[in-house]
Amino acid sequence: MATGPKGAQLTSWMDGLALNRKHWLVWGVCTAGFMFDIFDLQILAFVAPKIMVEWKLTPPVLGTIISAAFFGMLIGTYIFGTISDYIGRRPGFQITVAIFAVFSGLCAAAQSVFQLMALRFCAGLGIGGFIPVDTAVLTENMPARRRGQMMALAAVGVPLGGLLAAWVASIVIPNLGWRALFLAGVVPAVLIFVF
Repeated sequence: MATGPKGAQLTSWMDGLALNRKHWLVWGVCTAGFMFDIFDLQILAFVAPKIMVEWKLTPPVLGTIISAAFFGMLIGTYIFGTISDYIGRRPGFQITVAIFAVFSGLCAAAQSVFQLMALRFCAGLGIGGFIPVDTAVLTENMPARRRGQMMALAAVGVPLGGLLAAWVASIVIPNLGWRALFLAGVVPAVLIFVF
């Protein structure tokens, strides 16, 4: 945010604005970001039964693969939240989306447990890193009096992402196999260009 007397005037002016097309565009992109973030996090849950049978995995090994993304998220949240303070929100948004989209897509080519675990960890870096960046973009671009409302509305992206993952999985896995579901995880990369 801007600082100093001019910065305070600018902030006050921005906070006094009525919601306009730019606000709704930012909200739409950020909400779509939340949706795709959760979509990419959830797809392994739908792929897991197929991988378990095909690769003859034990439940603890499968649990470790699933946990890899969450460990990545833990680190990514801290790293990219901090990095975006220095490089800016837009590059932070684009980088985190690129990371989780690309590494989710690369999971389709995994040939071993360790490859899949490493790729899910890397995807998790982007998934976790996206959350503070997206939240900051949304809050910094909304008028103060509407900020809470717009944040609450953006939260619909979270359950929508889970529902979208289930719907896409129900179509893709029976027809194209589990690897194709990871390729669907590349779709969020379109947000890089929109943003």
